[in-house]
Amino acid sequence: MALTVQERETWLREHIPHRVRACLAITSRLGTLLGGLPQWIVNSGAEKIARRCETDAIWEGRICSMRWLIEFVGLTEDKNGNPITRLKPKPSDFGIDDLRGTTISPASPEASILAKVWKGGTQGSSHPTHQSGHPIVNESELDAALKVIMDHLDKTIYANAPTKIAVLALQPPA
Repeated sequence: MALTVQERETWLREHIPHRVRACLAITSRLGTLLGGLPQWIVNSGAEKIARRCETDAIWEGRICSMRWLIEFVGLTEDKNGNPITRLKPKPSDFGIDDLRGTTISPASPEASILAKVWKGGTQGSSHPTHQSGHPIVNESELDAALKVIMDHLDKTIYANAPTKIAVLALQPPA
């Protein structure tokens, strides 16, 4: 897929950092990158309920964004639990290779980390399941997957960029 310079910049400066930023929300990794996180003080029952709504929405958004990023770097998981290359059956399907980057090989050790998170997120959040046996996706799995993704992005499509993905993701809103 041929992109204009502007389209490529939009992917590099907006679409990808947006998903990384969503994955960083209220995490220890974000706290490390920022030098700490604000402490949310909730006093009333209503404030506690409102904060729970926010944190639940953030959690679901993190899983959705991580699934997007895993597919972006070219992976999913087959029915036997093995990492596989993501197919792009539609002409509008897009991935890192469309930005002249390399996908993560399904044979790599990192692929199994990402494939399990992809499967767990797909079955646990993208549609209702019961006793599916899908992989657990919790804070440590999401953090490990995010580290793999950010490292890969920095080594590939951001390798020659003046700004790496973490810095782009942590830009204040305009």
